[in-house]
Amino acid sequence: MILGIGHDIVHLPRFVSLLHTRSHRRVARLAQRVLHPVYERPQFDAALAAAAAAAAATTNVSDKVAGGKNKELVRAAHLLANAWACKEALYKALDETDQPDCRFNAWYKHKPGTNKTTTTTRTTRNTGKPAIACDAYAAAHPAETFWLSVSHDGDYLTAFVVREGKSLQ
Repeated sequence: MILGIGHDIVHLPRFVSLLHTRSHRRVARLAQRVLHPVYERPQFDAALAAAAAAAAATTNVSDKVAGGKNKELVRAAHLLANAWACKEALYKALDETDQPDCRFNAWYKHKPGTNKTTTTTRTTRNTGKPAIACDAYAAAHPAETFWLSVSHDGDYLTAFVVREGKSLQ
């Protein structure tokens, strides 16, 4: 039974601009609030470090100013935008009573086999369908699964989440 649905769309150049124009401290704070510390943050930090190294190695001033030519910066922006859209869609699929306790960095997206948590095995049942999970939420709501669909075209990325409830019989 469908218990909730959520959708979000993001403009990818906005995230590229955000990473290019904001201080490292503000970007780190946003990443800390949005990205799961184990399953998402390491990839983002690696892409951001590679972007900084690429920018430092660039001798072309216009490339440093534009930021958009730095493929690693664009990759980091896409990782952050993807997580943001998925978690905004997830938030919209939650009950109003659960929304105040929703912490974006506690949730992570996955496919079967990408990590070995019990939540992954339980929620996806090895179907291969992408899902989004939070171990604490799953423990409190064992009959619920969150299915995820992400699509991008050009400058836009969209995420759709379906919150499914199953009978515990």
